[in-house]
Order: sequence, then C-alpha cells, then structure tokens
Amino acid sequence: PWLAVPFNQLVIQQIKMRYAVRGIPSLIVLDSVSGQVVVQATESRGEVAQACRLGSEQAIVVMFESWLQRVPADTQEMIRLLQLSITEDKVGATEDSRSRTE
Repeated sequence: PWLAVPFNQLVIQQIKMRYAVRGIPSLIVLDSVSGQVVVQATESRGEVAQACRLGSEQAIVVMFESWLQRVPADTQEMIRLLQLSITEDKVGATEDSRSRTE
C-alpha cells in the first residue's frame, strides 16, 4: 500500500519541497520511526538503476541492506530485536510441534 496524494493539491507542492522531488517516479526512503530521510530521491534513483543494470536479485538485496544500515541506531536496534523475536518464535513453534508429535 502506497500513499497517494490527490492531483493538483497544495500537499503535492509541500511534499515536493520537503523531499526535493523533481519528477515521477521518485523513491525516498524514510525511517518509519523518526520520519528522517534515509535515502534521498536523487540517491535512490541511481542506486536502483545500478542494481537493475547488474541484473541480479543479490544486487537488489545488497542495495536494500545498505539502506537499512543508514537508518538511525535506535531503529536498527528495534529491527535487530524484532528479528530476534521472530527467530525465537520460529524455534519455539518448531519445539512445540516436535513435542506434540512425540
């Protein structure tokens, strides 16, 4: 789900000014916790183009991982904790499943 802004609205001009949007499409990566810009539209355009030119899924994964490294430390810590909780949930579910079959 992407946020859509009605055409010909003042909001469009405000967004363009705030995030330095120069054209469509534009991709700006925001930290969902702080709202801080992590990757500007000018950077993302070049990075996406380069990853696509390389033509491998791994290049895209590397690009996304580099973007994740740019988010603030607090957000990185939250991501790490979420990953740990998911891992623990999977391990717990596997152990529960094994104990039920025994």
